[in-house]
Amino acid sequence: MNILKKSTAATIKLGPFIDDTDGKTAETALSIAQADVRLSKNGGDFAQKNSTTSTTHDENGYYDVSLNATDTGTLGRLRIAVNKSGALPVWQDFLVVTANVYDTLCSTDSLDVIVTALADDVITAAKFDESTAFPLKAADTGVTQVARVGADGDTLETLSDEIATVKTDTAAILVDTGTTLDGLIKDVPTVSEFEARTLPSTNYALEATLAAIRGAGGDTLESLSNEIAAKMATAENIEGTYTLKDAIRIILAFAAGKVSGGGTASIKFRSTGDDVDRIQATVDSSGNRTAVTLNPNDPV
Repeated sequence: MNILKKSTAATIKLGPFIDDTDGKTAETALSIAQADVRLSKNGGDFAQKNSTTSTTHDENGYYDVSLNATDTGTLGRLRIAVNKSGALPVWQDFLVVTANVYDTLCSTDSLDVIVTALADDVITAAKFDESTAFPLKAADTGVTQVARVGADGDTLETLSDEIATVKTDTAAILVDTGTTLDGLIKDVPTVSEFEARTLPSTNYALEATLAAIRGAGGDTLESLSNEIAAKMATAENIEGTYTLKDAIRIILAFAAGKVSGGGTASIKFRSTGDDVDRIQATVDSSGNRTAVTLNPNDPV
């Protein structure tokens, strides 16, 4: 019995067709139509093949019969039969299999095997040793497991002992207060515990401490702050009646304020806030200032 791939077109050789009179002469000129090729799928009733491709003679009474995906669409037994006048009846049986089975037998695929049951003792511990990539747990315990060696030559047992030693030594390290590192770590409060704690006022009176800090000249921060505030209130004039504050306002207006009246006999320089004329200057035809009025005061 030949095999066919399920739902796949194929061309088969059907024959030989022999003369029904002498029982030996090959019939090479039969006209075999689509309806003459009868198919029985897996024991079902015969029906004409679905493929409309003509059947042609090859040699010695063998004919090429074309099948399409519908003709091979049912798994199991497939009988192809032709009963043509002038020739003895011819039939052939095929087995339609899945693509995986067909390609495994006729190509490079491998059977997909799913193990649903496995008898006891089919795989034994003797089948696995230290060179096995994935040893069974039962075969990798006790001496075998403890003796397994890593890249640096350490076994699991030696590494376990070293880790235990490091843990013990770390826990015994003393910090400056005499507390062990292990104990210190355990005493570190959580975020919620820290937020719930209140700093003692007797140890953290920050305002009083800062006020009492003295500089190189013996002045405290508090006294310096008061002195600076007093000088700002009664700032001395740096030129004429103008204080440092006045001078800075005038300089800023000249350097960064808006200007109007350019090209005329009267030029004005605005404050940087554009809310008052800080400088008003009268100029001659050469651009020389002949009169200047300054206004360093706050806007009204």
